[in-house]
Amino acid sequence: MKRNYRSIILAIGLFLALTVSVTAAPGDLDPTFGNGGIVLTTVDPSGRWVDVANGMAIQPDGKMVVVGVSYNNGGHPSFAVVRYHPNGF
Repeated sequence: MKRNYRSIILAIGLFLALTVSVTAAPGDLDPTFGNGGIVLTTVDPSGRWVDVANGMAIQPDGKMVVVGVSYNNGGHPSFAVVRYHPNGF
């Protein structure tokens, strides 16, 4: 009898843990990603270029690869690639 109680308690605990970990509804920002669901990355540290993301892929290990363009003051584009961990950093 004791063993059955352990199984039930474990099942309830897992259910609650999984329910609590899924806090964002479809279409909502994931608050565990980056800073409240948002990550801003400047490709050019001087801040003189305008950076634009054009596409994203998720690797099998959960890391994200974002590709885009970084435009300098003259409007000339340069290819840009950034990779994030699943937590946004």
